[in-house]
Amino acid sequence: MDETFRGFLDRLRQAGELIDFRQPIDIRHIATLVDQSDKAIFFHKVIGYDIPVVSGIIRTRERAMMAMGASEYLEIEERLKNGIAKPIPPQRIATSPAREVVMKGDDVDLYKLPIPMSSIYDGGPMITAGVVIAKDPEFGINTGIYRFMVKEKNLTGIDIVTPNNMRLFVQRAYEAKRPLPISISIGTHPIELLGAGFKAPLGTDEMAIAGGIRGQAVKLAAGDTVDVPYIADAEIVLEGEVLPTGWTHPEGRFGEFTWLMGGLHWNPIVRITSVSMRRDAIYYALHMPWENTGLMAPTRYAAIRQALRTASVVVK
Repeated sequence: MDETFRGFLDRLRQAGELIDFRQPIDIRHIATLVDQSDKAIFFHKVIGYDIPVVSGIIRTRERAMMAMGASEYLEIEERLKNGIAKPIPPQRIATSPAREVVMKGDDVDLYKLPIPMSSIYDGGPMITAGVVIAKDPEFGINTGIYRFMVKEKNLTGIDIVTPNNMRLFVQRAYEAKRPLPISISIGTHPIELLGAGFKAPLGTDEMAIAGGIRGQAVKLAAGDTVDVPYIADAEIVLEGEVLPTGWTHPEGRFGEFTWLMGGLHWNPIVRITSVSMRRDAIYYALHMPWENTGLMAPTRYAAIRQALRTASVVVK
């Protein structure tokens, strides 16, 4: 499937699954309108910001199926399994449209991004749709999706309380007293979200899985301030370092996919070294709790079914 993030938005629009909301909107009201809508919403004029916001694009099973080109919901799992079985390594390119506008050093200002809160009880605005690529000296590249709570103009947290490969990378960097370089790609096609959301074994290239799902290589461009690539098709790219401070900074609370408020976590902190974007960038806010389940559930189904088969349990 040769489709970009913007191409998917256009397809949703043509299918009547996306509403263009053109009147000025207070960023505090975005989550409420997404909650109330059965369509994805493109907010063209967010008061106080130069960047539009889109949210709810994979909130329903139907839109998740559209994203994967599937005719039924279980087909998403089959496409993921095909990507796992027949991965296609990413293609490296020199640069991308996400380099059209660049802020580095003292010019980095996360408050210029229209990052909405999903709940009035959230601890702060959180980046929710970032595809995170990290690099470990021994284990190489790992890709996943993690939340980042904005703390200062160039500082965020990273929510890695539960055991996963990213937590291992950060722990190893912490023990070595060195920062861990990462990139955060915001506004990517749901195929990259699906690949990144799969809990792959250590050493597995999740973007190769995404390439297998696509049927062609995912393009990665070289980082500028860190030696880590990012997804070339992204709308907005953050580069930074997870600082070797350990799990010492408060993170949360945050409305979870269970429809319950998560507790306060202690997490590492991230220093953002670069913010780059397209000239007409779109900020994608993956809205919790509604928008997480439709696409992420099949990543768990695939792992659970395989584990059961390994244990000789017949799955219907």
